[in-house]
Amino acid sequence: MNYVMSRKVRRYLQRNVQIIQSKQPEATTGGDETGRESWDVCTVDVGLECDVSEVFSVPRICPLAEQRGLKSGKSYDIRNGWNFLRADHRKSCLQEIRENRPKHVHVCPPCGPYSQLQQLTENKRDPEVVRRERVEAEVLLRFALQVCEEQRSHGRHYSFEHPKRARSWGERVMVDFVEKWEPYMVELDQCMFGLKDPESQGLYQKGTRLMTSNEFFGKFLGKKCDHSHEHEPIEGRTRVGGIWVNRSRCAQVYPRALVEGLLKAVRLQRNKDDHDVFAVEQLSGKSEGLLESVRRCHVNLGHPSRERFLHMLKTAGAHEKNPEDCQGVQMFGL
Repeated sequence: MNYVMSRKVRRYLQRNVQIIQSKQPEATTGGDETGRESWDVCTVDVGLECDVSEVFSVPRICPLAEQRGLKSGKSYDIRNGWNFLRADHRKSCLQEIRENRPKHVHVCPPCGPYSQLQQLTENKRDPEVVRRERVEAEVLLRFALQVCEEQRSHGRHYSFEHPKRARSWGERVMVDFVEKWEPYMVELDQCMFGLKDPESQGLYQKGTRLMTSNEFFGKFLGKKCDHSHEHEPIEGRTRVGGIWVNRSRCAQVYPRALVEGLLKAVRLQRNKDDHDVFAVEQLSGKSEGLLESVRRCHVNLGHPSRERFLHMLKTAGAHEKNPEDCQGVQMFGL
């Protein structure tokens, strides 16, 4: 896995990562009976509580995750009591995510105020209502990105979904996030996953963009329309169970095939992260040989990228300790 990182983030880590100190293993230090240097080989088990959670969503990914053998977490949405316009609800949600440490969180904040359709009708609506909706949309967008950053900054994964042409992609807070974390961007048409009108059965194209830290999303979800079918416009109303509802609301429901693809990507990323095998030389804790120990570990791992190496060490429990005794010892000195 290659972790792409901007110069800005690299400089940030250079300032903060000064010590790489492994947790003290139970085994005794020193050489083995052949006289060779001792190394501990361990499989990373990050011990997370669940595989996937979803924010701004009623349970639609988590139930299928359970059926597919993944451990599902919680679904957070206004329809099950989570109002993220309230600061206390945002704080509680973030706290639960920190405690449960889901390996992947999918977020899809409301896109209405950022949609092209609302842009066309804004001049016909009450300006005060439009202004309030924009403010609320920005609050929710910032919180969604805060969840993504919480995941990424702790070595876990996220995905963010909005329509491909939504104005949210051009918002300053989004541009800053992309510049900092340089995520994967995956574009798809949901007609290729079976998104259709419940009455006419006509396919909705619904161009969608996914922003994610998961490297496998493109493999399973990056499908564009093959033009082998016609599309039902996502306009007006359609009948669902004898009740008329907006087609735009129907198009918010992920087709099963899309959720299946998302979970396949989550599983692959989880397996890759959980089974990184690496050797960590037993360190004495003395600063004199710390840099050389880090170099040896890097060689033993097959010279992974700096970002990848940092991620592996953090996952294994590396931490900063006694920086005053180890001035100048930095991972990026490799």
